[in-house]
Amino acid sequence: MAEMIPEIPEGINPAADRAALALGFGFYQADAAYFAGRSPRTLRRWLQDQTFQELVAQYSARTLYELAARIASYQLQAVDKIAELMNASNEHVQLGAARTLALDLGPKSREELNFARRLAALEETAAASELNNKKTNNADKKP
Repeated sequence: MAEMIPEIPEGINPAADRAALALGFGFYQADAAYFAGRSPRTLRRWLQDQTFQELVAQYSARTLYELAARIASYQLQAVDKIAELMNASNEHVQLGAARTLALDLGPKSREELNFARRLAALEETAAASELNNKKTNNADKKP
């Protein structure tokens, strides 16, 4: 997995960077200020700065990405375990595994697949529209 560590923007000092990282991890403002070694008032002032807000958003996105990647890496193991439980000697265990597959994983997987297909179609439509707009704009510029 490639690292997605944002570059520290110009004008952001190391303490502000630590506070942005803490906020990106979901810390409360008072805790993020403490982590950065600054007062909550200073943190509130930093939060008024667009560059600081963008850095917090980048750290937050990175945190969510890493969390999703870790969850995805365990999903295959979870499915393997459920499949193993389907063959258990205890019928109650088999029933629990079957319910998990039929009621939880199956519908969610179909929903996610459907969403991914719809998103891909929308992205394709948007890209085609953008290409068409560029062609139209270039045609308008020709004498």
